[in-house]
Amino acid sequence: MTKKTKLSVNAKILVAVIIVLALVVIFSGTSQTAKFSAPATTKSVLTPFAVDGWGSLGWTNCNNMAGGVAGANSFCKCKGYANVYQNGTAACFNEWRNSRWAWVSAINSSVCIAQGKATGAGYATTLIKCTNPCSDTDGGFDIKVSGACTDKSGTYWDTCAGNGTVAEQSCQSGGCATGLKPCPKGCKNGACL
Repeated sequence: MTKKTKLSVNAKILVAVIIVLALVVIFSGTSQTAKFSAPATTKSVLTPFAVDGWGSLGWTNCNNMAGGVAGANSFCKCKGYANVYQNGTAACFNEWRNSRWAWVSAINSSVCIAQGKATGAGYATTLIKCTNPCSDTDGGFDIKVSGACTDKSGTYWDTCAGNGTVAEQSCQSGGCATGLKPCPKGCKNGACL
């Protein structure tokens, strides 16, 4: 193989690499869909006693327990969370217990849920999924304003993620989530220009 042929092959490879990189740069800024990388933050909170339940075993609708969705929501708020997960859908965990008790509304805020009359053996709710409270200083998914999202796990600032993309923090289902969004004119200090 001659020296001229080797340079020609290397030049073709270099041109191909440059074209691929150019296409990546061109098309990386055209997507208009936000990609969320963090799930809603929830916590399964143990009830202080086995609450009288019915229906099925496992994660079930909170209407399948004494107190229902309203009781589960009030329990979560009393424990410092925003509310019950997904309005009580698949947010209460039932298991078989030899002893369980009726739900009585809390007498004071330190109790959250009061133990009522014993109801015997059967399905009982022992865990309730609660969503963390969340706040966002820029009012939500606003890529033109830099802000911070705070939930029970911490504070997360909007940042520039490189290649003219903003990593926008916003509240999603009670917790902070990161959405990646392209900035056609660039990104500076956590906001699109």
